[in-house]
Amino acid sequence: MAHLFFSSDSNSNLFLRLLTGSQITAAATFIFLDSIFLFCFIKYLTHTQVDDDSPIDPRFLIISRYGCLASTLCLLLLACSIAYNITDLVFGGVGSSLALVVLGMASGICATMVFLVLFCMKVALWWQSGKELELAKARLKKAKMESDATIFVN
Repeated sequence: MAHLFFSSDSNSNLFLRLLTGSQITAAATFIFLDSIFLFCFIKYLTHTQVDDDSPIDPRFLIISRYGCLASTLCLLLLACSIAYNITDLVFGGVGSSLALVVLGMASGICATMVFLVLFCMKVALWWQSGKELELAKARLKKAKMESDATIFVN
């Protein structure tokens, strides 16, 4: 692709190095900011105080736990991507093919794990929804029985 923009090999090599460097810088910035956000969110979760009268919504707990895990895996994915690009940039494919394969596989595994964690979160939310529905049905049945008992007493 670089050959479309530049005619000499030195210019295309410089272009590819600049492109790779900008990708590394963007990914490192993303990791830095996302790490700060994740740290602040986890700190917020640990300091969340709830009254005994108002328990934490179980869906909030499910989303926060799975979300933190997915975010951590995304950070690991980006770290693998940066390591891949740095390895490719520094060694230029000479003697680094095994490292590139390992880092590429690690990136693929991390991406798969992110999707798996998010899928598990959706399943957990679905189960929680089913539990809440059963609980609501049981409350309604109990209220109806109490209502019917009150009508017969009067």
